[in-house]
Amino acid sequence: MSPRLSPHRDALLGIDSLSWRVRTPLRYLGLPREVLLQLARPEIATAIAEHSDFESDPLARFARTIGVVATVRFGAPDEAAATLERLRGVHRSVCGQLLDGRPYAATDDELQFWVLATIFDTTVTLERRYVGALSDDDRQRLYEEQFPVFDAFEIPRTIVPSGFVEFQAWMTNQLATLEVTDAARRIGSRVVDLAGVPVNRMIRTLSHVVTADLLPSSLREAYGLTPPAPIDWTIRQTQRVARPSLRATRRVKHHVPGHPGRALHGTLERWLLDKRAVAS
Repeated sequence: MSPRLSPHRDALLGIDSLSWRVRTPLRYLGLPREVLLQLARPEIATAIAEHSDFESDPLARFARTIGVVATVRFGAPDEAAATLERLRGVHRSVCGQLLDGRPYAATDDELQFWVLATIFDTTVTLERRYVGALSDDDRQRLYEEQFPVFDAFEIPRTIVPSGFVEFQAWMTNQLATLEVTDAARRIGSRVVDLAGVPVNRMIRTLSHVVTADLLPSSLREAYGLTPPAPIDWTIRQTQRVARPSLRATRRVKHHVPGHPGRALHGTLERWLLDKRAVAS
């Protein structure tokens, strides 16, 4: 049996958490959106262009980020602590200057929070668009569950919105300040294509459609992302798969081998675990 990202009994977010129970195989389709949002901060796009091998393996860095966040949220305390320590060691060497002379550093609290915020926001956006099972109270609970995660990454509470409504307003303000640079477009185009990921043409098309569908129109245009047709049909099919997938996951609280999306889940989770192993 292949390894899976499963919650530890002493994890920050265990199997009784809403964060675990809303996970579905289709959550991986949100990865390109998360990445494009992150890249729209010039500091992040420049850091990746200057300090990573994105040309040969464009999704590797982002897969490792997802692996780190998953370990901190769902892993054993000692594993989470070791993972965070390795991350801090890597971050200390990632710094430089933008073309306009502004400095950047991966240790910057606001940049680290932006990465975590894009992951959370994409989770909520995906669920709302394709499932719609969560109430406003659920989304507030889901947001509150992230506080221990923010603390683990040593994000000062002074920059963390106090509730989900406040987080949404903060995200709206942040979206208005984003800038898609040439580096972001270059990296982003390969990310949306899922370059290096062992998936078929249908999944790559679905990645284009979902990413274009979920991005704000201003960013979609800035990235030059035109969704392949037929977008309406593809979205309806995504909703048909996502809804029963979430119901099954919430009902039994863990991965269900036979539920919709198993092939996608298995392929991308194995790929993610491989990338996480490389970073260990």
